[in-house]
Amino acid sequence: MNLRRYERHIALHDFSGEDHKKLLESKAIVIGLGGVGVQVVANLAGLGVNLGICDDDNIEESNLNRQFIYKESDINKMKADVCEKWIQAYNSDIEVIKHRNVASINFNEYDVVIDCTDNIDSRIKISKISKKSRIPLIYASAVAYISRVGTFCKKYLHEIAVIKGESSCESAGIFPPAAGVAGCIAASECVKILLEKCMCDKMIINNLESNAQKVIKI
Repeated sequence: MNLRRYERHIALHDFSGEDHKKLLESKAIVIGLGGVGVQVVANLAGLGVNLGICDDDNIEESNLNRQFIYKESDINKMKADVCEKWIQAYNSDIEVIKHRNVASINFNEYDVVIDCTDNIDSRIKISKISKKSRIPLIYASAVAYISRVGTFCKKYLHEIAVIKGESSCESAGIFPPAAGVAGCIAASECVKILLEKCMCDKMIINNLESNAQKVIKI
């Protein structure tokens, strides 16, 4: 393993060699490989976190304005297939496990679940399984100019009402940087959970139109 690729984050004043070892030994599952999910994948792969990835959708032309790991030549290909190859080319150090659907995932194999799906039914299902498996859950979404990232360790997503009125990208549109913000924050929260430096059970909401941010304790 070439540790030079990791030397910039190892150089952080509060980031120890033991912290980096924990990341290399950890495993996170990213469910939903859209604009938010691919940003999570890129950040965690760069840090050396082993990844599970899950998505059963094909790449569409309308994805390309924000789902940066996909190319025009990838249109109509499976997101999970293309994402797996992208990760392997980006960081051959890490393990990648590909899943076609949530039913095929053994949640107990992972240290953190990151839900980047775009429909309420999937979110509720993932939240219930995560709670039953006693695995920390991160929920990340972006609609219009607003990103939302929630971290759950005690009270889970399906137990709160915040997701019930949320619009979709199809109906409200999506500002591409909002997806990037959600994915970056979710990846950061994942690392903090893995290193036991995270305050769980909170929702972080960013509005890029007004530059407002608020953190809600759950």
